[in-house]
Parts: sequence; structure tokens; C-alpha cells
Amino acid sequence: MRPACAIRAVVSALFMLLLAADAAVAQARFFVYSVSTRSFTTFDVGGEPCGLPGINDLGQIVGAYTTTTVGFPCHGFVRDGKTITSFDHPGAYITQSTGINNAGQIVGTRCVFDSTRPHGTDCRAFLKDGQTFTSYEYPGALFTYGAKINSFGQIAGTYRTQVVIGNSEQDFDHGLLIDGTAFTAFEFPGTFGRTSAGGINDSSVIVGTYVEEVSSWPGFRYRGFLKQADQFSSLDYPGALFTFADDINNLGQVVGTYTDSQGYSHGFIKDGDTFMPFGVFGAETVASGLNNLGQIVGLYYPLPVFSTINTLIRDLGLLGLPKGTLNSLVAKLKEVITAFDTGDAAAACENLDAFDNQVEALAGKRLSFDLSDSLLSRANEIEAMLGCSL
Repeated sequence: MRPACAIRAVVSALFMLLLAADAAVAQARFFVYSVSTRSFTTFDVGGEPCGLPGINDLGQIVGAYTTTTVGFPCHGFVRDGKTITSFDHPGAYITQSTGINNAGQIVGTRCVFDSTRPHGTDCRAFLKDGQTFTSYEYPGALFTYGAKINSFGQIAGTYRTQVVIGNSEQDFDHGLLIDGTAFTAFEFPGTFGRTSAGGINDSSVIVGTYVEEVSSWPGFRYRGFLKQADQFSSLDYPGALFTFADDINNLGQVVGTYTDSQGYSHGFIKDGDTFMPFGVFGAETVASGLNNLGQIVGLYYPLPVFSTINTLIRDLGLLGLPKGTLNSLVAKLKEVITAFDTGDAAAACENLDAFDNQVEALAGKRLSFDLSDSLLSRANEIEAMLGCSL
């Protein structure tokens, strides 16, 4: 499984356990992105991520990490400047902190072993206020997950139920608002058990993700949503295969992740009706947290750009092309490697575009149409890996 396949399934809180189990394999890293300067800062916390991070207006970042190869134990952390402080919910083997407000209150999910429960695990949302932990369990839920918290202490999250249908057990996920001791469950209209909440702002506007069944491949579609009071609206990145909405600030800006036609993940911020994509060069990017200053946090997954291009170069040498044609095509791909190595995204994409143009010119001449289509498809995948469309 490609790293993105694992992370794509867990952008929303309903798949947190899968994220914890797969994080070490995925080789993810944390990032902070500035919308105003369009620049990335990356950081490490001494282990592999095992949860999606959040950020407040003070620039404090919360997240989770593991130092093992199996995804747990999973520890929460707070990053304040360059100081990183780890913490664990008492008795938990998984502590995932995913949201923090300006008062320093932290929300997330903790899991403890419990042989009396299905799967032997008890997962609940938690609030950490100073050194005090408070757990939340939606009545009758299999699991309850916490995602983000606003300035008034309202928590957006998800709860999971398990229903026996025929001879099998099926899991269903539902949106949840926790306000003090009050729980409010909700579903995106027309769906049941396929809704998860990602973020909440001080106006109690909630964003999240729901699953829609479709007749085309792959039979379902992840779509973002925005919930304002009892009014819902869908949120789709233009042309995306999947869209996940994971946080919203007080300006109404929404941050999330979309999956392109090649299956790669990129971050986006939606401001009004305008979508702005972004991504770490040569990596899949998953955006999960946003503050009111235009700072975004998330995870990125480096992709095998070098090996993919070198494999294409090797395969070109097996086609029996005239030496001049081969050298010209290979030279363009080597320029892509050089540009990628120096972080020059524009040059890398320009050389890939030149490669595409030459392959198209050779179609039906020195290259069969089928072969040229194959080469173009492979070049398009490299373009997607580099984020040339961003």
C-alpha cells in the first residue's frame, strides 16, 4: 500500500486507529505552511507521526508520535516555539492530540485496553486543560473521537457505532458536537453512518467529511461539508477524486486535503469561493489544522521521485530509439532530476512539459500511439508526484 492510500483513508477522525497503526510505515513528517509567504517549515518530534496535528493563534502545535514500528504506544505532544513537550492520557496506549485553542485547552482521542469491549479497546475523546483530563463517550458508541476545539470549549468530533446486519458487523460514523456535558449528533443529509467532523470555529460552524455512494469507480466519494446551525453544504475541490475538510478558522477559511486524478494527495485552503492548492515539493501533503493567522499544519509523505524517473530513463533505453531521439528525451528527464534535487519546482515541471511535447511529436512516427500514450501516462504521474498542477 502506498503511504497516501493509508493516510487518505484517515484524513478524518473516524479512521484514527488505522492512522496510528500505519504511521511508522508511511514515513510521514510534520509541516507548517504560511499562506501569506507560501512557504513551508518542517519539524520532527523524535518519532513518526501517529495522528494529524492542530494549531492555535499562538503558533502552538499539537499532534502525536510513536517511536515504535507498529504505531503504538502513541504519545501526544505540544510544540511551543522550539520546545516540544510530550504527554500521555493516564492509562492510555494511544494518546492523539489533534486540536488546541488559544487558552491552551487540548482535544484529542485516547485509547485504553479493555477486554470487555469489542476489539478489546476503549477509545474516547478527551479534553486536557492544564494537568486535568476529561473523557467523553457518546452514549452507546463503540468509539468516540475528538478532533478540534474552539475558544468556547466546544469540541467537534465523531462517534462510531457497530450494527449487526445479516451475518456481519458494520461500523457507522456520525458527526458530533460536544458542548460541556451536552452531546449533539448529526449526519450530512441523505447519508447515514458516513459523516465525521473535522473542525469548528468560534461561530460554531463545523466542517468535516462525508461519504457518498456513486455509480462510477470506485463506487464511493469522500466529500467535504460545512455545517452552519442546521444548514449543510458540500465542499469539493474542483476536479478532485476525493475532498476532505479538516478545519475552519474564524474568517471562514477552510483547510483540507484533496486527491487528484492520479491518486495523490495535496493540501488546499478555501477562502470564499476560491481554492488555493499547496503541497510539499515531491511529496503527498495532508493538511489538518488552520489558525486565524493563515498558518496551516499537517503531514507530508516524500514520494520516490528519483527512482520513478530513473526507471523511466532505463525503460526508454530498451525501446530501440535512434540515439539522437533517446538522448534528447533522457536529457529532459535528467534536467527534471537536477531541478528536483535543487528544489526548483518550476524548472522540473517545465522540463517534464518539454518531455511531453517531444513524446507527442513522435507519436505515430518513431513511437507507436500506444507507446507514446504509455510514456505520457508515466510522465503525468511524475508531474502529479511533483505537484506540477499546483
